[in-house]
Parts: sequence; structure tokens; C-alpha cells
Amino acid sequence: VCYGVKKYNYFYLDTLCIASNYKNKGIGSSLLDNMIKGIMQDFKVTSKSGGGVIKTYLLDNDASGPNLPRSKALIEKYGFKFKRVIPNFFAKDNNYDYCPDCKHKPCICSGWEYILKY
Repeated sequence: VCYGVKKYNYFYLDTLCIASNYKNKGIGSSLLDNMIKGIMQDFKVTSKSGGGVIKTYLLDNDASGPNLPRSKALIEKYGFKFKRVIPNFFAKDNNYDYCPDCKHKPCICSGWEYILKY
């Protein structure tokens, strides 16, 4: 599953999920590659500047860095660059009182923002 949404002046890559029995077969790379190509084609048509930004966030629920290092490696492979850390990201973004990722109330997860300019 690969899911993204168009927000104000950028696209937000929300979810990229691969069933565990299909991992390490290039499916995640293929999904991400096709999504980026589709976004670039769509945004270049609608953007006066001819380019745009794709944002994605990786969660960090224990202050040691993103929880999914393989996801970090995958997005960096496609040229996403680290921009900033947003404290309490999950709670603020989704208005969760209890976080399903860190299991704390209130949420203590940070969001590591990555952007891809094209």
C-alpha cells in the first residue's frame, strides 16, 4: 500500500506498507518510485513554478532516531533530505490523546521531517 495526499503547496507521502512475506523483493522501491513519478507529473502540470516538494515523516518514539531505519534508508535513496524534528508530532497532527505508536498519554513521539524537491 502506498498512500499520499496533496496538501496546500506540497504532496505528503503518508503511508508505505509492505506485507512481511513480500519484503525484500523490491516492491517498496517500486511503489515509491511510481508514486514519486506520478506526483511529479501531476504537480508540474498544476504548478506555475514547474516543480514542487514531497514531504514525509518518520516517527521516533524513544529519542534514538526514526523507528524504521530501513524506511529511512529507502527514502534517502530516493533523494529525500532531512529537514527537522517536530516534537510530539503524532499527537499534534492527529489530535490523539493516547498514541498507538509510543503508547503514552500524551504522545511523546517526534516526527523526523524529510523533503524531496523536484
